[in-house]
Amino acid sequence: MNEFVPDEAKRLRWLMGFTGSAGLGIVTQSSAVLFVDGRYLSQAQWEVESHGISVQDISQQRPEEWLFKHMPRGETLSIPSGLN
Repeated sequence: MNEFVPDEAKRLRWLMGFTGSAGLGIVTQSSAVLFVDGRYLSQAQWEVESHGISVQDISQQRPEEWLFKHMPRGETLSIPSGLN
């Protein structure tokens, strides 16, 4: 719970190229989004948008709202274990 991300917790860097210490990534079959707070908006846009990943300010749209709009009905949602 600090600004330094331990190697075993660098999921977002591996998946999306985002090197910040706080974020939530969601990937569906047709799209991907990274939710960050205001501290990381510029960094996230610079690091991931060139890969076709959109960036959302988590204070402007909640992840569950995004899922409701972008996840096809009947698609399965998987959440990795070990996330706090």
